[in-house]
Amino acid sequence: MAINITLISDWGNNNPYLSIFMGELLKNDILHNVIVISNDIAPNDFIDANYLFNATWHHFPNDTIHLITINSNISPDNGFLYINGFNHHFIAPNNGILYYYIHKYFNKLSIYKITNDNIKYQSFYELDYFIFAISNIYQKKSLQQWTKIITDEKEIIPYLFPMPSINNGIVIGEVIHIDNFGNIITNITNDFFQINLMDHKWQMSIRHYKIYKLSKGYIDVNEQNIFAFFNSQDLLELGIKGFNASELLGVKKGEKIYIKIIN
Repeated sequence: MAINITLISDWGNNNPYLSIFMGELLKNDILHNVIVISNDIAPNDFIDANYLFNATWHHFPNDTIHLITINSNISPDNGFLYINGFNHHFIAPNNGILYYYIHKYFNKLSIYKITNDNIKYQSFYELDYFIFAISNIYQKKSLQQWTKIITDEKEIIPYLFPMPSINNGIVIGEVIHIDNFGNIITNITNDFFQINLMDHKWQMSIRHYKIYKLSKGYIDVNEQNIFAFFNSQDLLELGIKGFNASELLGVKKGEKIYIKIIN
C-alpha cells in the first residue's frame, strides 16, 4: 500500500534535489504519493515554512509522513527528529524549524532522535535521513532499531517565532505570509483577538491604512477597500477585493500591524 508523504523544503524548483529524492523512493521500492506543499521556500525562512506546515498537515489522512527541511546543514550532534503525534509522522532537522509545534504539543507527542551511523555529513545529507526514516516507517520496524527517545524538551533546538503581544492597550502583530493573490496574513489568531479585543472598540492600522471592523470574508466586502477577517487557519488576514493588497499598500513580510483599543 502506498504511503502519503508531504514535503516542505528550500530545495528550489531549478535544482535536482526533489527529483533525486523521488528517484531514491523508487529505488528503495517505497510505494508512495508525494504531495509537495512547497519546494521553493526562501533560504532560512523558518516563518514561511512554519506557516505552511501549520496550515496543512492536519488536512491529510492518518499515517501521513510530513517532511520539512529548511537550512538542514546542521551539526551531527543535533541530527534529525522523528515525531509521532495525532496519528501522523513528522521528520525534520533539529534546528528549530518545528520548535513551535513541539513546544505547543510536547506532552502529546512522542519525539525521537534518528540514529544512523552510516550518515555521511556531506552535501544534501537530509536525503539520507529522509530515505532511512521513511524506509523504517514503511517496513514497520521497531523504533528501538533506528531512533533514540527524547524526553527532555531542552534537547530540542529552539527558534523564537514571532508572536502577537499586547501592551498599554495596543496589540502588536506581524505579517508572516503573503499569498499568491497578494493577501496579507498575520500572526494574530482568532483566539488571541477574542481574549484581548472582542469586548472593545478598536482601530487596526498597517502603515497609514486604518480598519475599524472585521468582515466575514471576500464575499462580504466592496472592491477597492482594505478589509480584515479571520481566514480558514484562524489567522487575521488583510486584503483588497480584486486587487493585490501587498503591492497596492506596499506591505511586505515582517511588517508590523497594530490594533489600538479606543474605549
